[in-house]
Amino acid sequence: MTEIAEKQYAARKDALRNRAHSFNDLERLVVLTYDLYRKIHKIVAPYNNRQNGNSIYVPPPRELFTENIRVSPNLVEANLFSKMVNSTINFYSKNKGKKQLIEPHPSIHHSFQLNSSQFKLFEVENTKAISKALNKNFNYEVKSLTQLQIIGFGEIHPIYFENLKIEKYEYLILRPKMGKTGVPSVKFWEALFFKKSYPYIIEHVDSEMNPRYCGVL
Repeated sequence: MTEIAEKQYAARKDALRNRAHSFNDLERLVVLTYDLYRKIHKIVAPYNNRQNGNSIYVPPPRELFTENIRVSPNLVEANLFSKMVNSTINFYSKNKGKKQLIEPHPSIHHSFQLNSSQFKLFEVENTKAISKALNKNFNYEVKSLTQLQIIGFGEIHPIYFENLKIEKYEYLILRPKMGKTGVPSVKFWEALFFKKSYPYIIEHVDSEMNPRYCGVL
């Protein structure tokens, strides 16, 4: 997995929910993220290949994406698209076109990212009552629960974390957990918390179990 996303996170926690709620609302955001990444890759990969034949490398201009990718007027999608484009341009500028974005595939791209302005964390007071309704069977008394509030993405059901120390987290990645067969689970999710701020981690992959797509081979 990418060095940024897998070695520098401050905390990694299971994302818990009331048993009455599925993760369909989060799946919608994962699909949106994946679809935008796929469209960006489709545009920028051939551009970069053409540029590598030139003596002077010219990074992809913003117009390459805005003129070739149709984005809905929805503010969530427009904001996400803008962040992904900025990070893509920075990626190719930094690497002078010598590195290509990782090829999109659901087996390695199944997460979405939030910066600190898009989420809040607060301690839960009625821990005992809430823990009994969560999608995890505790064989012990839960001492601490932290609730995650996602801002600006429509109606999102509450998400809880056990024993998460509330600090100044600048970035968050939410994703389905990987099953033993390497397939993302729709029932069990996890979160990666970062103390460093990122515009968007465009190089992030959620699994290296598919070497054809994750850049290992």
